[in-house]
Amino acid sequence: MPGAMIFLKSEPEPDNPFVEQMREYTIDELVRAFNHQVRSHGFVRARGQHAHALYCELRRRGIDISEVSPEPLAIRFWQFVEYDPVEHKLRIVPDDPAPPEPDPRIRRT
Repeated sequence: MPGAMIFLKSEPEPDNPFVEQMREYTIDELVRAFNHQVRSHGFVRARGQHAHALYCELRRRGIDISEVSPEPLAIRFWQFVEYDPVEHKLRIVPDDPAPPEPDPRIRRT
């Protein structure tokens, strides 16, 4: 299965550069950020920080992430998701959607 399960600390590190960025994202942008991680196979500190900030922001907004967070302080990027506004939750998408558009705010080198 593609992607990874990431286990998190209780709070993001104070120098996590993604926390403020995620607070400014719309829900659609948070979903796009999540889906971008599904295709990622590498792991560096920045990916962990990004995942942690994403997890915390989803929780802060009260979005149900139980389908992608099977236990506290863990998030898995195994399958793509979509936002269900009626249930206010992330749902796993049964089919593999088109690759997400790159986020122009994230610099790739």
